[in-house]
Parts: sequence; C-alpha cells; structure tokens
Amino acid sequence: MVLFILFPGFGESHKYWEYKIQKSNKKYKLKKLNFLQQLKKIGKVYVYTPKVYNFLYYDTGPSSGWEDYAKIYCNLFKKPSQITLDDINIDKECKRIYKLLKNKNEKFVPMGHSIGSWFAFHFSNLYPSKCLNTIFLDGSYIIQNNLNTHFKEKVKKTKLKEITNNNLKLLYEIIIQNVKKNRYEYNETINKYIKKILNITFTYYYDIMKKELNGKLKIPTLSFTSLYFDTKTTKNSSEYNEINMERIEYNEALISKNKNIDIQYLINATHHPWTIQKHTDNIIKQLNLLL
Repeated sequence: MVLFILFPGFGESHKYWEYKIQKSNKKYKLKKLNFLQQLKKIGKVYVYTPKVYNFLYYDTGPSSGWEDYAKIYCNLFKKPSQITLDDINIDKECKRIYKLLKNKNEKFVPMGHSIGSWFAFHFSNLYPSKCLNTIFLDGSYIIQNNLNTHFKEKVKKTKLKEITNNNLKLLYEIIIQNVKKNRYEYNETINKYIKKILNITFTYYYDIMKKELNGKLKIPTLSFTSLYFDTKTTKNSSEYNEINMERIEYNEALISKNKNIDIQYLINATHHPWTIQKHTDNIIKQLNLLL
C-alpha cells in the first residue's frame, strides 16, 4: 500500500481537501467533499498544514461585511503560535515530515496543490528511492524560466533582510495584540500584518527553492492542469486564451525535460479540481490506473 502525503496550496489548510465553503440561501455553509474518502481507498493519507497558514485563523477578509464567511473560513485553521524561519523552510519541513513517516513500510506519493507542488517536488528530490510517484494538482511551476510576471512581482514585495526570526516574532506579537474580542469583525490592522507574514513566507519559499526549479523530475510524475473555456459563447476570452497558452507552453517545456511525466488536462476544473465531483472521479480513476 502507498502513503499519500498531501501538501496544500498557499495559505490553505489541510481541511481544504475535505470541505468547500459555498453559499446557499444567502448563508455560507461547509460542503463535505469525498476526495479524501476516495483517496483512502487507494492508500493511506497524511495531511499537512504549514504552521504559518494558521495565522489566517484571524483573517477578517478584504473588506467589511465578510463576517458571516469568516465564521466558517477562519475555523478551517488552528489558533496560531509563534513561528520561526524553520517553519517556513521547505527543505526543513520536508525533512521533518520524512522523519515522522520514515518508519512506515509504505512507498510515499507526495501530492501537491498549487505552491504545495514545490513541497512535493522537493520531497521527491530528497527521497526518490522512497517515493513511487509525484502528483501535481494545478501545481505552481517548477521551471524558473516559466515563472510569470505576477509571481515575480509578488516575490519583490519582501526584501530578504526582512526575513528574520526577530521580525517573525515581532509580527506575531503585533497580530496577537490587535485581535478584537469578536475576531471575525473586520480588522484592517490585523489583516495588514497577516499579509506581511504571508509575503515573507512566499519570498522565503522562493529563496529556498529557486536553484532547484529546473523542471527535472527524479521520479514518475502525474500532473493535472486546469484549462479554461467559455462554454456560454463560441469564442474564448483573450484572458482565458492567455492563461491556457501559458500553461500549455509550460507543460511542453516539462515534457521536453522529462520522459517520466504524464500531463492530464482538466477543463474548467478551477484551481481546486477536487471540489468538483466529476474531476474528483477522474483524478481518482487516473491514480488507480497509475498505482
């Protein structure tokens, strides 16, 4: 039997694999998903949430009027604790997880969504003999040259001199000091500093990984990529076309570097394809065929 190691997207809890927030009759509710249930029929599952993402326990949204949503969203995370650079170091976190799991007899299958693909990629690079396959779910690019302008601009928001344990400690203390009695009430100050911690994390992720982003895969990899099409008209928007072409060109670059990769395109699957049942069914089907 295999052991799936699930690495979530940036700023997301492991509960995203099990639940989706949706609006019904003007009220927000949690919808239970069956992705994990189906995955557990194939193998064992280990889920992971980076400690830094738990700061979203206090996130009060982009503007006022978000409180009803926040009462559900924020509780997908644990109450945060102070973090250090080790907690946002992809290399050290992968090694820590391997230490937790190494005595198990199963072969590992690291699976990463979005930026979680960097964790899955790095984990499989560290322990190729222990991993059977790597799975990307609408993963962030692992080729340096293909990183888009938006990504590079996001990295520039934080200077490397800001990435220190002292700064992380200071930001944590400011956040805790500014929590309101009703933590769901809109709080511009706390949102500002949570964003700062997440920007530091994103930049540090990139600084750790930049030399490794060569697109060369050590083990067989299955990558699911979402493409977008306007099904209401006969003509796709220029925005959709641009996104689709960028993703296709990236995947062609991956294929040119690797003989051990399989690309599966999912149509209008969103950035979270397992939240749509037909795409969950397809992903599970492909995993069954693979394993």
